[in-house]
Amino acid sequence: HVDKIFGEIDFVVIADEGVLCIEVKGGVVKRSGGKWHFINRYGKDSTKDEGPYAQAQGNEQSLRQYLVNRLKNKQDPICRCAYACCVMTPDCVIDVDNDIEIIPEITFDKRNTKDDLPKFFENSFKYWKGKTMEKRNFSGRHLQDEDKERLVNILRGDFAFVPAMSLALKRTDVMLASLTDEQYIIMQGFHSKRMLVSGPAGTGKTMLAMDQCRKLNAEGYKVLYLCYNKLIANYVRKNFELEKQNIEVSTLHSFLMKKTGENETADANFFTEVLPNKFIDGIDDYMPDDEKYDVLVIDEGQDLMNTVSVLCLEGMVKGGLSKGRWTIYYDKNQNIFGKYEELQDIYDELEDYGASCYELSVNCRNTKQIATGNWYTTNITQASIMKADGEVVGYHKYDSKNTEKNEVLKLIRRLLSEGISRNDIVILSPYRMDNENSCLYNASIPSDIGEIRLNEFNKLDSDEFIRFYTVKAFKGLEARVILYIDIEGFEEDDERLLNYVAMSRARTLLEVFYKADLEEERQRMMMNTYNL
Repeated sequence: HVDKIFGEIDFVVIADEGVLCIEVKGGVVKRSGGKWHFINRYGKDSTKDEGPYAQAQGNEQSLRQYLVNRLKNKQDPICRCAYACCVMTPDCVIDVDNDIEIIPEITFDKRNTKDDLPKFFENSFKYWKGKTMEKRNFSGRHLQDEDKERLVNILRGDFAFVPAMSLALKRTDVMLASLTDEQYIIMQGFHSKRMLVSGPAGTGKTMLAMDQCRKLNAEGYKVLYLCYNKLIANYVRKNFELEKQNIEVSTLHSFLMKKTGENETADANFFTEVLPNKFIDGIDDYMPDDEKYDVLVIDEGQDLMNTVSVLCLEGMVKGGLSKGRWTIYYDKNQNIFGKYEELQDIYDELEDYGASCYELSVNCRNTKQIATGNWYTTNITQASIMKADGEVVGYHKYDSKNTEKNEVLKLIRRLLSEGISRNDIVILSPYRMDNENSCLYNASIPSDIGEIRLNEFNKLDSDEFIRFYTVKAFKGLEARVILYIDIEGFEEDDERLLNYVAMSRARTLLEVFYKADLEEERQRMMMNTYNL
């Protein structure tokens, strides 16, 4: 305010004519002994030295000065428009002649009705334009539509305060973290000799496998946690080491190389034939009875359910698969390395060994939005029950790899600005980052984004870099935020399986990048869901 610490304008009218400040005094208005009294409907008397007309003029001048200071340009159309003020006393009549403090031309009282308002506003502008013309030879300009809109935004612009993205994702994580009833049932069955536990992505299979290993190890059993994916093995091993759990963790191929003493060769069939067949041929020497395990806990079992791998497993557990103790956690929809028919035949045989079968149906990894987006994109069955709502899935179309790269970096910058940590963000692609088919191939990464590191297997909690993996390398793992880039198809079976695996890795936020000319494919996949 120009001459007080604080002032208040009851109403500001923004019109073509300019800016009109209105001072409203309800109830009784009177002046006594040089003091102004304003008595409301409850009889409360507010006494002031300054009358309503002086208040209106002081507030109008203060608003004008505020806008000059705010806009920093006296020639701005908002600063050069006409400014006026008026007084409204709807409960009483102001009828005093020749009073220096009262201006009848800008007074609206009990004698007036709402129909008089347009003319009254017009007269108020006319009165003050005349005064400014007398004193300054300037009456003020009209306001254009764009200037009126600008002024509205300055005085009372729209806004919305939303929780930081990082807080929203953390809250979603908390909702996803609690155990489900069906998980408790499976935990109670950990002492079953043989178990087959199936479930779509996100239903908690790895968590259950790890907990089963802990419980059986605590009871004195010699347990081997086995999987196909090196990243999963590293993750599980690290957690067990932090807990000081003496539980052996390995991928099948690492285990076989350790036992046979073989090193990886350039032979394309090394892992599928050469290595496992050598182990099978010498299985009695590599796995004597005293070295066999009491319990096998196999995670991501669909990747190991082929004939040659099953023959290897047969010799690793006491009593073999038909009489020994084992649990296999699997999702047939993630069988991106093998054949579905062979997988089903093996599971049928394992069931014949008297395995207890459990099925998980509650998705405790992905939000409802992520799981639904996965279903629309892949037409692959998801868990039937979702535990938590979350952020919508982001879909980003690109016309060129350079455009995709810029959009990916722009999104990362936004996520970081909203409090998301670098170690929460994982980029997945069908291609390695050093493959020219990836949009990040030979990309220059801005310093504010930091390093994007390919296939980091150790420092998973470091906030110094963002991790990048191929979809196959990250299978079985998860991250709070997944950016799935370089998608080149939606309809072929191998594309659907790869997209299913990639999208189901996201816990709370999923952003998908695909070529613009694939939009019709994506729309067809969405429409297919209504026919399934």
